[in-house]
Amino acid sequence: MGARVLGARHGQFERRLGGKVRTAARAGASAEEARGTDHRRVVGAQPGARHDDADAPLLRALLDGGFLHGIFGIAPNLVAFTKGLGERFALDEASFKPWCAARQTMAATQALKEILADGVSLTQIRSLEVAVPPPYLKMTDHGVVSGDRASHLTSLPYHLAIAACDPDAAFDIAQSPPSVPEPVRAFMAKVTVLADATLLSHYPAAWPARLVVRTADGAHKRLMLNVPGDPARPLSDAELAIKFRRFVAGAAGGPAAESLLAACAFALETTGAAAQLMARIEGLVRT
Repeated sequence: MGARVLGARHGQFERRLGGKVRTAARAGASAEEARGTDHRRVVGAQPGARHDDADAPLLRALLDGGFLHGIFGIAPNLVAFTKGLGERFALDEASFKPWCAARQTMAATQALKEILADGVSLTQIRSLEVAVPPPYLKMTDHGVVSGDRASHLTSLPYHLAIAACDPDAAFDIAQSPPSVPEPVRAFMAKVTVLADATLLSHYPAAWPARLVVRTADGAHKRLMLNVPGDPARPLSDAELAIKFRRFVAGAAGGPAAESLLAACAFALETTGAAAQLMARIEGLVRT
């Protein structure tokens, strides 16, 4: 899926991964190779299979190496990948991001949106304290580097600040502005991010956060387990259409976005229409 989104052929997608991911994965792969693991057998590759043999060590390292545990605190259970296969529709359990950001930042951001919607004004806010599960404290507790997309996507202070000061910035796919406006930087300085092990009771089924916004009138607290787009808070058809137009119109133009939106709905209801839709999208990408 990642290769298709990036327009990459097999073998190219791995080379487009971020440096840290690639380095960690390669290190894990080297360790596996030293133990003489037959990677094609592990990942199910056969001569003539669609993915390159060169990708097998990478896939094995990501699933069975230390990368996922080191970054997310998750130890993959390979047996679980096929347990219950065919018994349920996994897409019903998938989350769809409502804006451009790391998922680990979204619960706190949604909590702030709701507190602001309740009537708290920006001028009232003196400080914000965010509690997150320990596995993603380091990932989210940092500032941003101008022009660096990864730092913007994963910074909790930044996403809280743009939610308050510049909400439309959350829908910028590039997420790598050359500079950060002073009001946003000032708001970021009010944010403290802490680890709270009690939140692990919800994780990883949910990606929770607890937010405390302090004002002159007192503290406004909110525990957020689910954000719009999660299975527990699915986007309505109208909300999906708004999201689709927001992101697709900028790339394909307004009329094309409307036509593609109708084609998507048609593809969900008509046998064989999905292939036609994909061919159309690929044609747009090529042009």
